[in-house]
Amino acid sequence: MTTKNMEHLKEVYDQLYGPTFNMKLTKGTSSTGFRTTTVHNTQKLVEFYEKNGKTNNIYISFYNYNNQSIDHDKLVSNDKFYGEYAIFDRILIRVKNKLDFIIDELDEVLNFIHIRQLIHEKFIENLIKDTLTVQKTIEEIFHIKPVIFYTGLNECLIFILFDEIKLDNPYLTLNYIYKLIENNSKVTTINYENMDPLTQNIRLPHSKNITSRLYAHELKENEDYTETINKMKSPNITDYTIPKQDSTRIIEIIKYIDQNADKKLRIARINKFIDSLNEKNNEKNE
Repeated sequence: MTTKNMEHLKEVYDQLYGPTFNMKLTKGTSSTGFRTTTVHNTQKLVEFYEKNGKTNNIYISFYNYNNQSIDHDKLVSNDKFYGEYAIFDRILIRVKNKLDFIIDELDEVLNFIHIRQLIHEKFIENLIKDTLTVQKTIEEIFHIKPVIFYTGLNECLIFILFDEIKLDNPYLTLNYIYKLIENNSKVTTINYENMDPLTQNIRLPHSKNITSRLYAHELKENEDYTETINKMKSPNITDYTIPKQDSTRIIEIIKYIDQNADKKLRIARINKFIDSLNEKNNEKNE
């Protein structure tokens, strides 16, 4: 990877994680096994990527941890996890194609050829369409634009970033947010499988998927399918900016859900609250 490309990569990670943090990194493959370490700044993250990214899958914890000794295998309640260990300033939505296109009878090379053929035949086109639909729904509800990455196989990651907040019922609140987005987008491929915070390890953005040999690049609206896939074949990163956005509205909605999460809250009631915010906003603009 060129020096310029490494500089772009550092810029991406600075915008996603900030210059310093406390996160877990996992590297490996299904055949060699996996090893976990910690990382605390973007420079070390880029160096880790440069050293390990050609031959290993790399996963990073979605949340930034307060406690340097936090262990993913440590059993803690979800509310304790968010309150004492994780900084709550982001939400992850995973959109996943549930079809399994790894064939056990094929070796690694033949599986790679098989997967690439399926991808070129637009196997993941509906996955991308679903993801962009969810993105649009998030923008309509929260008035904030999420960041989207295709992971190089059968999953897309949607990052919703906002200012740090403290919640009384974080896990219940997340549950309602997932349901709210699913209900309003009508997308059925939102994946609840890895919703628990202790399992929120995601493919490192811009790292290589060793199975498909595609890179986890950002998805963009109005991008041609072939253009998207060709982009995923290259580690090169173009100029990249995650805009700083006003998170007032999304925090207001999250706090409303949190305050009512233990009262058998219905999605219709949340939508009614959102409608009231829209009415207030329209009155301001008149």
